[in-house]
Amino acid sequence: MRTSGGRLLAVRLSDDHVAPNALVALDPETGRETPYFFFDLPAEAELMTMTEYDDVVVENGRLFFGAKKAEGPAAGQPKRTHLVLGVQSSAAKK
Repeated sequence: MRTSGGRLLAVRLSDDHVAPNALVALDPETGRETPYFFFDLPAEAELMTMTEYDDVVVENGRLFFGAKKAEGPAAGQPKRTHLVLGVQSSAAKK
């Protein structure tokens, strides 16, 4: 995804829905994981973490999930779709 100094930034997703998701820095020399911030996703946006179908970008302390493509609904059928979702640390909000 992106590097910060000599560390790789990665998204750690929760498998059990108890531990929070996190943006973490991985140190290749020690193997240590340092969390930058923890976050939760709305249930309807959890599929946005699948990198096969969506892009994940870290920029200016924020984490963005974005759909690679969007399809319209079937004729006459309204459909809501998340196209972009951004999260950031609560400490970054001003």
